[in-house]
Amino acid sequence: MTDSPSSSNSERKSILLIDGYHRDRLYYAEHLKVSSPEYTVFQTMNGQAGLDFCETYPIDCVVLELRLPDMSGFAGLAKLVSLARHPDLAVIILTRYDNQSLLEVALKKGAQISLRKSLTSGDLLSKAISAVLQARTQLQAVAS
Repeated sequence: MTDSPSSSNSERKSILLIDGYHRDRLYYAEHLKVSSPEYTVFQTMNGQAGLDFCETYPIDCVVLELRLPDMSGFAGLAKLVSLARHPDLAVIILTRYDNQSLLEVALKKGAQISLRKSLTSGDLLSKAISAVLQARTQLQAVAS
């Protein structure tokens, strides 16, 4: 994990990367820290650690790999979407899978955006996170 949850400023958005591919996770985490300093970036290398983290700390957006070492990414997605503690949690799929059908299923199961790592730069991921967080904020404003 990176940073300490207690060091998060309430104005900063908390992003959690759940990805068993160490190099991929580090690349995206480092890129987000540089390109989007308004985010506090946390990392876990498996699904259960990510779920536990989300149960314990306030997270605004999860970036989830579908290939996890300990569980199906779809099982992780289902659990993230159903977390009562975080009903507005944004979930972005960022995966090595190149199967468009799987990406579409992830959207139907609750992910806001599904991206292929082979086509996604750090800049594109940063823009995707910004877009889902902005949409969430607009929905919250309408609802209140």
